[in-house]
Amino acid sequence: CQPIANFSFSEVCENQTTVFNNLSSPQYDMLFSWDFGDNSTSSEQNPTHEFQNCGDYDVQLIISDQNNFCSDDTTILVTQNCNPQAGFTSIDDCAGEPIQLLNTSINGTGQIDTWNWSDNIGVTINQENSFLVSQQCGVLENQSLTVTDDNNCSDSFTSSIFVYCNPIANFTVDPVCLGENSVFVDAS
Repeated sequence: CQPIANFSFSEVCENQTTVFNNLSSPQYDMLFSWDFGDNSTSSEQNPTHEFQNCGDYDVQLIISDQNNFCSDDTTILVTQNCNPQAGFTSIDDCAGEPIQLLNTSINGTGQIDTWNWSDNIGVTINQENSFLVSQQCGVLENQSLTVTDDNNCSDSFTSSIFVYCNPIANFTVDPVCLGENSVFVDAS
């Protein structure tokens, strides 16, 4: 009987493990030789493999009987999707004013379609750009953005944001009589 080599695989994101499902026939008492296209091989019937880099790989499966008399092979293009790269900058402002958070994320293999902004004052917003308002000045730590693309690949970025303190205008003046010059002293 002539073997027929065939397989399917799980399409995954960068740094995830690809699961290969051997669909060859017959599978009983056969030898399997996998070449993952990245100088890695396996002889397992249904192997898993983590590619070191995202991209396209020509994966070959050779199936043969125990005596290597009958064999078949197939090569299928396997894609490991590149993750997006999350990032943002902020336009700093004073306490009580909106601080703009500007998305600087870069697409991976897919197109970013979800932006999950989260900050340390309890606000989560799902839009490409965001803002926050803090009544306190100083450094706001742990502002984060998680982006997800249409391949369901994601990445997160966390940064601190600086909020300027509002100036407090104040002055003193000594009492004077009508017609005398007043002296104002800055107490800000």
